[in-house]
Amino acid sequence: MSIAPLQVAMVSAVLLVVAYGLSFPSVCDKDGTVGIFCKVHTGARWETFPVFLGIAIFAIEGIPTVLAIENSMQEPHRFEEVFDRSQAMLTVVFLTFGTLGYWLYGNNTKSVITLNVQGMWGILVKCLLCLVIALSFPLQFMPAGHVLKMFSEHPLFLRAAGAVLDTELVRTRLPAASGLSVEQTSAYGWAGLKALAVFGAGTVAILFPHFGHMISLLGSVTFSIITFIVPPGLYMTSMRGELSWRTVATCTAVIAFGLTVMVIGLATNIASVQALGNTFEQAPPTPHSAAVRQAQHIYRGEGRLPLPPLA
Repeated sequence: MSIAPLQVAMVSAVLLVVAYGLSFPSVCDKDGTVGIFCKVHTGARWETFPVFLGIAIFAIEGIPTVLAIENSMQEPHRFEEVFDRSQAMLTVVFLTFGTLGYWLYGNNTKSVITLNVQGMWGILVKCLLCLVIALSFPLQFMPAGHVLKMFSEHPLFLRAAGAVLDTELVRTRLPAASGLSVEQTSAYGWAGLKALAVFGAGTVAILFPHFGHMISLLGSVTFSIITFIVPPGLYMTSMRGELSWRTVATCTAVIAFGLTVMVIGLATNIASVQALGNTFEQAPPTPHSAAVRQAQHIYRGEGRLPLPPLA
């Protein structure tokens, strides 16, 4: 399958987000005299740094898809070269887009930057991102699909599925299902498990109120385990007695870093979510709204605007 539509949709969404920020006055802590870029916070914020670190790990980490991509390549021996180049390019793109987004939208930059893009621009960006998710989700889901396939072929699963299909209710209501072979039962079970996994992922994405903290939690906990803790541990176990003390020390330091990120990131995100409550993240006010005029009036040192007369 060609990935050209995915690339076009992704690049178009990024360009629209940047173009909107350049074309329209951003809602941030500026006084209206700045032409393009907003006034931003340049100092270190150590209280939220673990949240950022979790998001960065989530964005860069790609271990679950490594083997799937390598196995599907026409020239697998070139995988390391392609991987190094793609990771370098991805890092540059993330840094550039993150910096531009913060410069354009200031301290009001949302964890989902599409909330900063409003009107028809915002609708178009959201449609493009939906297309990107639809085209890229099968690749991201591939490792989980392989695991679910192994689960659907396990004897315990087949026995449980056979017991369900052999019940009186199934034989009465769905007589064709009771006559399925083992291969058919495994195939239908695999399809059902994949559907449940996709439904579960969508439900979590819809119900979790803070997208930024959600991906930071995933990066801090799940991806820290599979990136910094499990690989060095497996390497030291498989090469036991053959590693130098420097290699062992390096692997131990990586594991310690992963554990630190996991513990601090988990605590920080839980504390932040509790402080924010269960309210969903909202889009900032429109550039010409009363809330923005009030904020700019206060920023210029002119105090609060008088309240409008009551009707």
